[in-house]
Amino acid sequence: MSSELFYLVGGLRDGCLSTEWTIVYVQKCKEWLTEVIIPKFKLAFGIDLSQHKLYWGYGAWRLKFKNKKIWTELTKLRTLLPEDKETQKSYIQAFWDTEGGCPRIPDKTKALYLSFTQKDKQALEDIRRMLTETFGIRTGCVRLSDKKKTVWRVCIENKEGMLKFIQLIGSSHPEKKLRLAEMEGILQS
Repeated sequence: MSSELFYLVGGLRDGCLSTEWTIVYVQKCKEWLTEVIIPKFKLAFGIDLSQHKLYWGYGAWRLKFKNKKIWTELTKLRTLLPEDKETQKSYIQAFWDTEGGCPRIPDKTKALYLSFTQKDKQALEDIRRMLTETFGIRTGCVRLSDKKKTVWRVCIENKEGMLKFIQLIGSSHPEKKLRLAEMEGILQS
């Protein structure tokens, strides 16, 4: 399986596979859709979505299209976890690009961190296991972050773990990769 496919699967954390072969990606950062997701569809499936119109609604941009072949492939892949290091990297990177967090202004914060937040606790347990076993990145436990909404969270708060994440996994998200670069500079100083 290609790393592009698993990035697209991880990216579905901000999207869905809905009825009638509809594929939807949702993101506040329009460039993530145009500069990352659309090119990955071209590489993975040979489909050119660059002329496809994005629309704004409910506080985010949406890429929405219908394709039975792609819908079927992504549906199948969503049930699998990536097995090799390269596909795990792509999956974790996309998961973090969609559901990850770090300080918005790293040089003005008291404590640096990287986090994954998600309602699906098992998905976070899987991410945590891949980070630990494949990449040697020590994380905290998966903890309940919001009891009312049943939202779970796992963090990387140690300097070595954050540097490993930045250097081995990184980000393709246009805004988040800038923050990671700034964090890397702070952590290495």
